[in-house]
Amino acid sequence: MREEIPYCERCGKPGHGGMHHIRYRSQGGSDIRENLIRLCMYCHRSIHDAKYKREELIAIVAQREGKTVQEIAEANGLKL
Repeated sequence: MREEIPYCERCGKPGHGGMHHIRYRSQGGSDIRENLIRLCMYCHRSIHDAKYKREELIAIVAQREGKTVQEIAEANGLKL
């Protein structure tokens, strides 16, 4: 993701806890826009602690990119 997003794309809080890969790099995920979402520290920790589902992040990225949820999932090699 080239431009800096100064807020969490999930909760809207200012600041960030880094970029999160929807499909983890260790699972073959890449650094394409469709696979990256900026999260605050709380939301970033929460996704790694399985407090909410990856599908929620896919929907946020789909809206940001003007694509369907299915298109984002396919771009990341994921099945919904």
